Amino acid sequence: MSRFLTRKWIVGFVLAAIVSAGGFFLFSYAKDNKVSIAINSLSALSKISQLLPIEADTKKEISAVNSLVETLTKNDNVEKSFLLMLQNNMELRPGGGFLGQYAVIKIKNGQVTYSYFEDANLLDQRITVKVTPPYPFTKMMQIKKWKFRDSNFSPDFPANVEKAKYFYRLAGGNSNFDGVIAVNSDVLLHILKLTGPITVPGYAGEYNSQNAVLKLEEQVEKAYIMDPELDTQNRKIIMKKMTAVLISKLTQLNNIPKIAELLLEELRNKNLMMNFNDPELQKIVEEVYWDGKVAYDWSSDYLMTVDANMGAFKTDYYMKREIAYRIGRYPIY
Repeated sequence: MSRFLTRKWIVGFVLAAIVSAGGFFLFSYAKDNKVSIAINSLSALSKISQLLPIEADTKKEISAVNSLVETLTKNDNVEKSFLLMLQNNMELRPGGGFLGQYAVIKIKNGQVTYSYFEDANLLDQRITVKVTPPYPFTKMMQIKKWKFRDSNFSPDFPANVEKAKYFYRLAGGNSNFDGVIAVNSDVLLHILKLTGPITVPGYAGEYNSQNAVLKLEEQVEKAYIMDPELDTQNRKIIMKKMTAVLISKLTQLNNIPKIAELLLEELRNKNLMMNFNDPELQKIVEEVYWDGKVAYDWSSDYLMTVDANMGAFKTDYYMKREIAYRIGRYPIY
C-alpha cells in the first residue's frame, strides 16, 4: 500500500464524515492531498458546527471525527500502533463475527509506516498455554483450548479487546496497542456497493456487493477443504491484496457524501467499533456510542438478545431472524 494512497484515505475518511454530518463540500482538499489544510478546515468546521441547526448527536460525531483525525495525523514523530480485528459476521459471534483474520497497523505523522495481515489460525498456532474456553465451546464444538480466533465471545467490545490482547501476548506479540478496531465483513459488501465490482491481481473473476463474501468463502475455506494439497498457511493473503484495491477505488470516487454516509452508518450499526488507550479519545468514542460497550445504566427492566454460531459454518448469511416481544399485565398470585 503506497503512502500516497494511505494519506488520501485518511483525509478522505475524515472529510467524508464531516461532509455527511455538516453538509460542507471539502472534496477539493482531498483531491489536492493537502493534509494540513484539510485538518485545519476540519478543526474550524468542528467549531462552526456547534452554531448550526443540526442535531446534538451529529455535532458530537463531527467533534469526534475531528479529534480522532487530529490525533492520527499529529506531526509529533510518535508512532502509534493499532490492532484491527477482521470479523466475519456470516458466522455470528457475540462480538460481531468469527475473528478469522487480524491486522497490525502503525501510523506516524499521519502516514502508515507498517502494516501486517495474518490469518488468526497462524497466530493461534504460536499459543502454547492452555486456556479453558467458555462452556459453549466445549459443549457444542469440543474445543478444549481458548485462543485468539474465539476471543470475541462477549457482546461487550471492551471486554473482547482485553481478551484479544491477552491472547496476542500469549502468542508472543506486543499487545501495547494505542487502539483496537473491529470491522465486520458487511462493511466489505457495503463498500463494493459504492465502488462497483473489483478484480484482485492473481485471482480470477470479479467481486461485487452480491458475491464478494461468498466468493471469498469459496476461495479461503472450501477450496482448501476439497484439496488438502493446497498450502493453508497463506490462504487468506487475498484479503491484503483486496484491501489495496479497495483503497485505490475509494480514493478515485468523486462522491464523498456517499462515502460519508457509508462510514457513519457502519459506526452507528456497530459494524465498526473502536477502543483506545488514550482516556480522552476513549471518552470521545463512548459519547458517540462507537465503542461497542454494553450499557449497564438501565434504571428498569431490559432485554438483550445475543447470538453465537457454534457450528463452524458461515450459515448466518442465509439466516432470517424475527423476534416478537410482547408485554402484558397479568394478575399476581
